[in-house]
Amino acid sequence: ATERLLLERSLKGPCWLRIENPMPMENKTAWTQFAYIVDSPDRFCTLEEHREPPRLSALTLNLVTHLSAKTNEEEIVMASGLYTPELPVTEAPS
Repeated sequence: ATERLLLERSLKGPCWLRIENPMPMENKTAWTQFAYIVDSPDRFCTLEEHREPPRLSALTLNLVTHLSAKTNEEEIVMASGLYTPELPVTEAPS
């Protein structure tokens, strides 16, 4: 569905979108702070004015698993992560 929306509306990123008449979702399906729904793909359009892209927060997560001899299932034995709170979208990572 996402690919079809991008192709049909000629959305190329990164870009800013104008979304008309978004309605809050009652039953969120993702772990996001905000979730909205629109009634038609025609409600999306790109903004022509230039704006600075927002900075992103990113988490790189690494899990190490081990096969348990008792349960014969994979268990997480180590977890590590690297959190970057202000990741620029337009620059290469340093």
